[in-house]
Amino acid sequence: MSEPYIAQYCALPGVAGGRLDGPMSSSPSGVMKTLAAYRATSAAGDHGAIMAWRDDSGAYRASFMRFCSTVAETTAPSKTKLLAWIKVWWPAMRDPNFTPDKTA
Repeated sequence: MSEPYIAQYCALPGVAGGRLDGPMSSSPSGVMKTLAAYRATSAAGDHGAIMAWRDDSGAYRASFMRFCSTVAETTAPSKTKLLAWIKVWWPAMRDPNFTPDKTA
C-alpha cells in the first residue's frame, strides 16, 4: 500500500502557527479515520470542500468552503457531533444548489 498524498493546511484557527499536514479523505467515515491518525484532512467535490482538523486544545473543527469562501464552520464538542455536521454538509460538495437544513 502506498503512502497517502499529504497536503499542508494553512491558516487554521486554533492551531499555533496555523499549519497542519494531513491526507485527503473520500467519505465522512474516512474523515474520522484520518483524524485518528492525523490532525487535519479535507475532502472536495466540484462545488465545494470540507476541511476538518483537531486544534491545539483537542477540539474538533470543520469548515465547508465554496469558491474560496467559508460558507459554514463548526467547533464540535465530540467526534460524534463532528461526524453529524460533516454528513449534513457532504452533499453540498457535489450539488451547487444544495442548502442544508439549518436545524440539523
